[in-house]
Amino acid sequence: MTGNNESTQLMEYYLGRLGRAAAKFPPAEREEIVAEIRSHILERSQVGGVVEPGRVRETLEALGRPRRSRPNTSPTRCSSAPPGAGRRGC
Repeated sequence: MTGNNESTQLMEYYLGRLGRAAAKFPPAEREEIVAEIRSHILERSQVGGVVEPGRVRETLEALGRPRRSRPNTSPTRCSSAPPGAGRRGC
């Protein structure tokens, strides 16, 4: 990831919170969730291979605050996803 330290810190802080929110999931599944969201954040935040700090913030705001969930539900929400879409709509 090429970007500034603030962007990296914001993303890592968010992903840490996400991992804690998904604590009831099996470790492998939790790691997969965090990796998938990391990929999503980077994909939406990069311009020409460089992570744009403003886009990191926008992406994290769109994802919303990580919430504790039961293992049969997603630990995140995506404001742009239609109700019932789960992570697929993010």
